[in-house]
Amino acid sequence: MNLVVLNVGPTEPLECFSNERQLQAWQQTTAAGAQRFINGVVHALRGPNYTAGGRVATGDATDMIARDVGLDDLLVVSSHGRTGMHPLIFGSVSHPLVHRVAGSVLVVR
Repeated sequence: MNLVVLNVGPTEPLECFSNERQLQAWQQTTAAGAQRFINGVVHALRGPNYTAGGRVATGDATDMIARDVGLDDLLVVSSHGRTGMHPLIFGSVSHPLVHRVAGSVLVVR
């Protein structure tokens, strides 16, 4: 069995930063922090009967996750459990994944 931990960060529009250097510094700092987090999770998940790996990606989380899930895979995704207008305003990743991926999806809260 192979476990893959994926951290997908947003792509920030350039308008949020006053110049390209600030954008690049933000991207590098964010990617480094995400990679440290992923490395810690992967280290904790390793076991004698399976392998664990991880990667950091940038882009739309739903697209990035859905493209890597095959028919025989089990996708485990967390949800904040928000209801009402909150998911409509801030978006949801788990809900569209349930309907988009070919494999099975387990949503945990």
